[in-house]
Amino acid sequence: MERPSDLVALKEAAVVVGRSVSTLRGWIRAGELAGFREQPEDPNSRVLVSRQALLVLAAQGKPIHPGGPRPDANPAPAGTGENVELLPPPAERVETRRSEERRIEERLLLAALSAERDGLRAVIEAQKLTISTLEARCRDLENNSHSERLRAQEHQDRLVTAEAELGVLRGWQRLPWYRRLLASPEGLPG
Repeated sequence: MERPSDLVALKEAAVVVGRSVSTLRGWIRAGELAGFREQPEDPNSRVLVSRQALLVLAAQGKPIHPGGPRPDANPAPAGTGENVELLPPPAERVETRRSEERRIEERLLLAALSAERDGLRAVIEAQKLTISTLEARCRDLENNSHSERLRAQEHQDRLVTAEAELGVLRGWQRLPWYRRLLASPEGLPG
């Protein structure tokens, strides 16, 4: 089965449809709802379900009654001494079911948008951290570049000095021996 793109965690799905996580796990075991591992190779990773499949299941006869008990499908028969609740006419039941489905869809949409908002906030925070890290690296590179320019200038100055000394030594070597002897700081021996 292909992995859907609209997956939500079981906890979030349970809150949206007003059921417990164990009920949703039961639906998965019964094959009524497809469950997917967050990391397919890890059997201990979170279980995810498709929002769309959850809505379809909710609309197909798995009544969802958030915030209250389930209505009694078999009211007590008349004449038993108990208060008998009359079921609303079929048109009202259909309308009630449609309004419940709309509320469920709205809750699912709200949960999805909230999750997307939280995800985008996390992405923004990660991007801010990345930007600050890159800015720090740029400052370090600028400082290194400045240091390297100073070192290059120092080496250039040394090169100019060495070339001047070499020129003097070459000129010194071209002089005849007696002139070198006379020009030497030690002078003539003895």
